Amino acid sequence: MENLNQQLARNIIEQLGQSGQPPIWGHHFFSSGIDTYLDVIDEEYLNTFIKEGGAVFKILKGQYGGGKTHFLYSVRNLAWDKNYIVSYVSLKKGESPFSKLELVYKAIINNLIPPLKPEKLLDTTYKGIKPLIDLWIEKIDSSPTGQNISSEERVNFINTELDTLNHFESLSFGRAIKNAFKYRYFDDDENFETICQWLNGEGYDRKIHGRQGIYERIDKTTAFKMIRSLVNLVNQIGFNGMVILFDEAEQIPSLSSKEKGQHLNNLRELIDVTAQAGFTNVMLFYAVPDMEFLETTGTGVYEALRQRTSTVFSEINPTGVRIELDDVIPEPIPFLEDVGSKISKIFEMAYDINLEPEKTKSIVSKVAHKAYEQRYADTGYRRIFVMKLVEDLYYLKQKGDIPTYED
Repeated sequence: MENLNQQLARNIIEQLGQSGQPPIWGHHFFSSGIDTYLDVIDEEYLNTFIKEGGAVFKILKGQYGGGKTHFLYSVRNLAWDKNYIVSYVSLKKGESPFSKLELVYKAIINNLIPPLKPEKLLDTTYKGIKPLIDLWIEKIDSSPTGQNISSEERVNFINTELDTLNHFESLSFGRAIKNAFKYRYFDDDENFETICQWLNGEGYDRKIHGRQGIYERIDKTTAFKMIRSLVNLVNQIGFNGMVILFDEAEQIPSLSSKEKGQHLNNLRELIDVTAQAGFTNVMLFYAVPDMEFLETTGTGVYEALRQRTSTVFSEINPTGVRIELDDVIPEPIPFLEDVGSKISKIFEMAYDINLEPEKTKSIVSKVAHKAYEQRYADTGYRRIFVMKLVEDLYYLKQKGDIPTYED
C-alpha cells in the first residue's frame, strides 16, 4: 500500500468506524468492483473529450450508504491524475441547497482543490480560490520568462500574463480575478481579502467592490454566469479543465414544493448548459439516492428531466447519462469480502499489529453475509458492512477471538 503510513491508516479506520463514510483521502486503498466504470470515464472523458473542450453531465444513482461518495472520490482522484481542478460539493438544505444557485456557486468555489499530495489534501487551507491563486502565481514565477527579471520588468510581465485572460462571461468576475492576482502577487493583503470576499460569494458592497470594477452581485440571477466564468478561469491557467461533483446529502422530497420546483429547474438548466458552446472542459456529476424526484407529473420540467436522464451509462454506452451504481457490483458477497480484506490490512497498519489470518477472514465473511441481509434497509448494506467490520476488528484486537454472531 504505497503512500499509506500508520497515521493515514488510522485516519481511514477512524472515519469508517464512526460513520461508514470514506475518508477524504485513502478510500482507494479499499476500493473494489468499480474499476470498469472508472476506466470508461477516464478514457472516454478525462483523457480525451473533456480535455479537448467537451462538457458532459452524469447522474450517479445509488442508495444512501451505497458507495456514491466513494465513487465520486474515485473520479476526483482520476481527475487530479489528469491535471484537473476538482470541486466536491455536499448539497445540504441549510448550506448549499441546489434550489439556491448562489449558494451552490459559493460551495463550488470554496471547495476547489487542485492536484495535491496526500498530506496537503488533509489540510483545509489548500481548498478554495486563495490557494488556487497561489498555485497560479507559483506556475508563473517558475516559468522561464518569470525568472531573473527586474522589478519593473516583473510588473510588465504580470500585466502581460493577465492580459491573456479573457472571454469571461461576467466582466466583474474577470476584473476580480485579475485584481486578486495582482494584490496577492504584490502583497496587498487588505485588497486581496476584499476581492476574495466577493469571489467567495460572501456579500457585495457597491462602494468597496465598485472601486475594483465589480458591479455585479452574486445571486440567483448571476450564479450560473459566475460558475461558467470560474470554469473559464481554470481552463486558462494551466489545467485541463474542471470536474464538479455534487453529492445530494438530503432527500429531495424533504424540500417544499417551491424549493423542489426551483431545484429541478436548476438541474435541467445545468444539464442543458453542458451542450452550450461557451461551457468547455468541464465534467459534472450529480449523485442522488434514487430518481423518485422525477416521478411527479404535471409540469414540463419533470418531463424534460426524465428525457435528459433516461439513458444508462455502461461500458458499451459511455454516452448514457445515468450511472446505476447498484448495478455495478454483480456479486455483492465476493465484493464485500474483497473490501473487507483490504480494510483488515489497513487496520493492521493503523495499529502495527498482525491479526490472526483465519479469524480475520471469518469475521470478514460473517459480517459480509450479515450486512447483505440488510440490503433493503434505508442505509446501504455497504456502509453497514464497513462500520460493523471495523467494530469487530477492534473486538478481535482486544479479545483475540471472533465475536458471537446470531444466525
